[in-house]
Amino acid sequence: MRKNPTIWLYELIKGELRTILALGLLLLIWTGFGLAAGGSSYTFDFGTGLSSEVAPNSISVSGGGSVYPQTANDGIQFGWQTAFIAEQSSGAGVADLWETDSNQGVAYNTFKITGLVDSYYNVTLITGNLNNPITTKVVVNGVNYITTSDPGVWRTLTFKAAVTDSTLEFNFQRAGVNLWAINALTLTPSTSGPAEATFDLVILPTEHTIKAGGSALYQIAVIPHNGYASRVTLSIGDVPAGLQTSMSPLSGIPSFTARLQINTTSDTPVTRYAMTINAKGDDPLARSLTKQISLVVSNSMSAISVEPMTDTDTVVEIDEDEFRRQAKKNQLLIDEYLEWERLNLPNNSDLTTLYDLSWLASVDVLPELPQARSVLDASLRQLTNAGIIGIVVDSAPIVAEIPPSQAGFWSRFFGAMFNPAQ
Repeated sequence: MRKNPTIWLYELIKGELRTILALGLLLLIWTGFGLAAGGSSYTFDFGTGLSSEVAPNSISVSGGGSVYPQTANDGIQFGWQTAFIAEQSSGAGVADLWETDSNQGVAYNTFKITGLVDSYYNVTLITGNLNNPITTKVVVNGVNYITTSDPGVWRTLTFKAAVTDSTLEFNFQRAGVNLWAINALTLTPSTSGPAEATFDLVILPTEHTIKAGGSALYQIAVIPHNGYASRVTLSIGDVPAGLQTSMSPLSGIPSFTARLQINTTSDTPVTRYAMTINAKGDDPLARSLTKQISLVVSNSMSAISVEPMTDTDTVVEIDEDEFRRQAKKNQLLIDEYLEWERLNLPNNSDLTTLYDLSWLASVDVLPELPQARSVLDASLRQLTNAGIIGIVVDSAPIVAEIPPSQAGFWSRFFGAMFNPAQ
């Protein structure tokens, strides 16, 4: 008995759809395995090259004896750009073979790896020394990473890097007076790329109030995020007539802080002036930022007439009491931040305790400084390190404090009963 043509066609289409779905699922699984295995993992052990000091399953890099190109067993090539690099070993003083010895230097040098699969890699870099402080700066794909360690402490840098044209280069250099060093380097394939490197501007204060003929000083902090390492140039937008500005430095590689000074004369019109601070990065994407600042110029600090920033005809009068109220409000905001910083940011003793505990417990990977939880968090840390927060606190107007009220009779009576020492 022949089937109805409609039923036969339906079953044929259903069977084809099942086949297509099965092939699509297999393709998806195959693609996932391909992404996860975008290349092999590699571990390089830097040191003297002695077999007793090379960690198992590691590729030995012996300083000046490993000038590029050296060939590993799986065909990749590696090595230093020049032979001007020292080999250091702590011998039996350090049990961990990844920390026992290192390559270190004073001058700039590049460690080059070729023959890699074009993909993203997780990079883990260990640096430190048993007897000397180490400050290592490494630039990868235009992004810089810096870490500093005390004697007997090893640091671990972890980040992501993209391999293009089968090549990955690590440019090592000094950042200060200490030597740089590299103990071990591990590359592990990753399915995702590194976070975008960028920068931010933080200006304190954003508004100044001065008397005509005076000067105002602004602190401009340029803060890198995700290892941004390109030069950033600062500029001021159209400066209103009657104001003179000077800023230094005009450019730098983040992080750095510039100072902007605005001078007025006794003839400068009394009003509120708005200006823009422009920042442009010398990176391939030419990243740029613009922030607003304002300057209120008055004839007297006790009676300020300010032209409105809107198109209305309203004039805002600020007397001495209002000025003090605003100053007190600003001081409260500063106090609130300082309290937040005390509760949330680690202090030096806390960090020292963490490092000491890790060293005594012989932890393989020592804890890094806590990662910033947001751009605001990172910016506030940078402002604290640069001393800008301290400048704001020290320069804040003096606000009269309300003396505490005297305790009443019953308060003193019960206080004496329960706390006779009073």
